[in-house]
Amino acid sequence: MSESTGEVGLWQLSRCVLVLALAVPGIGHIMLVVFGMTKGSFRCGGGGANAAFDGVCGDSCPLEQLEFDRSFWSDSVVMQYGLVCERTYLASKINTHLNNTCP
Repeated sequence: MSESTGEVGLWQLSRCVLVLALAVPGIGHIMLVVFGMTKGSFRCGGGGANAAFDGVCGDSCPLEQLEFDRSFWSDSVVMQYGLVCERTYLASKINTHLNNTCP
């Protein structure tokens, strides 16, 4: 093993493993914010199967009628709780909370 590691000894390797083990929760936390908060395209239901996912907020669209384009993102926090239109500010608050707390 000393040929492949060179001057790096057991102490250095153990510290690298320790740092990596401590970094994994933080990396997962960052990935949650990046991939969990994606919005995707949406539409207010009732437009039929051929209606475009235009992402335009109408006068009022109940949460039950929101339809998201799930062709790329199958699910996200925004899609689960309908954080679009007048509820967009909640997505920002959740994002801020996730960035300012420990995983």
